[in-house]
Amino acid sequence: MDLATVTDSNDVKSLNNLGLAHHINNTVWIGLYNNVHDWASEIVNLSTPEKTSVCIYNGKWRSVGSSSDLMSYVCRNESQTENHGFNINKIPPANWTEAQRLCQLSHMRLATMKNQAEIAYLGNTLGRVSVWVDPYGEGWSWSDSTKVSFINWLDNHEQFLRSEKRCAVSLQTATGRGRGGWVTKNCTEKFPFVCNHMYKSVTRMQDVRVELDVDSGLDINSEEVQQALLNQIKKRMEANGLPAGVKLSWRKQKDGQVFHKKKAEKRGSAARKKKDEF
Repeated sequence: MDLATVTDSNDVKSLNNLGLAHHINNTVWIGLYNNVHDWASEIVNLSTPEKTSVCIYNGKWRSVGSSSDLMSYVCRNESQTENHGFNINKIPPANWTEAQRLCQLSHMRLATMKNQAEIAYLGNTLGRVSVWVDPYGEGWSWSDSTKVSFINWLDNHEQFLRSEKRCAVSLQTATGRGRGGWVTKNCTEKFPFVCNHMYKSVTRMQDVRVELDVDSGLDINSEEVQQALLNQIKKRMEANGLPAGVKLSWRKQKDGQVFHKKKAEKRGSAARKKKDEF
């Protein structure tokens, strides 16, 4: 059993729904953690109130004004054997968050430094050129080994800076768009936690009222007819964006029937047609 793995916006919504359903108003641990090479001793002393982010320049860590500065960046292709898997991008320059996104669009990750030899390689290759990388060693991972392909940081700047904060929480205390956002915390702190089975199995039910015009000879309460209707409705809804895995079923009323004849309503001298409905 693993802590919650969040792989897309639907998982974010499911986790939020669990929090709302159980009246959770707290920060909760999820399964995202940082499997780092500890560059903290080299990085932490670089930060000052004026210079709060780090990049690599001339083969060394260097402090810069902020992660919004525009510069070249390095992506890593894990399946590439040459050049340590590095792909250097000089045009267009990007801030740190955008560099991370651009690497992901190319099915890569913003490069992490696994050892000093890789930092030296960039220094020898680039010389006096500042480049964005991910200073967190091997980067973020899910506890169940799921590949990190989706991020939902409440503040990208924080997770970039705080090398001592290597585990992630989901904010269930926030409201509006902030609810469900990720924040980094020290792994030794104590918070409630959510496991995969606790929220992946959360279901949401919605009743939809249906009115049907049918031939008078059709037994609308026949199970075969109802199943055929349900299949047609689901097919039409899927064509209009119904997510995979959604289950449809008829809800029986107190007498055990799904449909009842609708009473005729008169408008002027003409009576409306009778309809079966549930």
